[in-house]
Amino acid sequence: MSTIGEQGEALVGAWLGSKQAKVLHYRWRSRQAEVDIIAEKQDGTLLFIEVKTRSAKNWDIDGLLAVTARKQAKILQGAEMFLGLHPELADRACRFDVALVRRIAANKTFVGTTLGSICLENGEYLHLIQYLPAAFDAL
Repeated sequence: MSTIGEQGEALVGAWLGSKQAKVLHYRWRSRQAEVDIIAEKQDGTLLFIEVKTRSAKNWDIDGLLAVTARKQAKILQGAEMFLGLHPELADRACRFDVALVRRIAANKTFVGTTLGSICLENGEYLHLIQYLPAAFDAL
């Protein structure tokens, strides 16, 4: 059984596919770093994406405040390690994006704009509410 975070990542991956981007890896990990999704745009740009999945009443602006400078540095480190293991991709342009997914209880109604949604087995919904391209730059 997948976690709610993994289901949020799957939603973002499906949305990326609808935008003609190809997911290369979900939950890419090394000893020191982790990247939720690594994808490739049609133009060859590599996307290193942090996905934050939160419930409707959250304290951190749907996960945006959790993408701290320290978290950004970890994602950048992960990107460097990934590129070190895949030198054939090292000359590609890279972009660091953030996707915000909101979890809505089965008995609640979502009010707002959504880029994509999925219904979970328990009747709850996940909504991709914001996708922030180039949310941060390499330091």
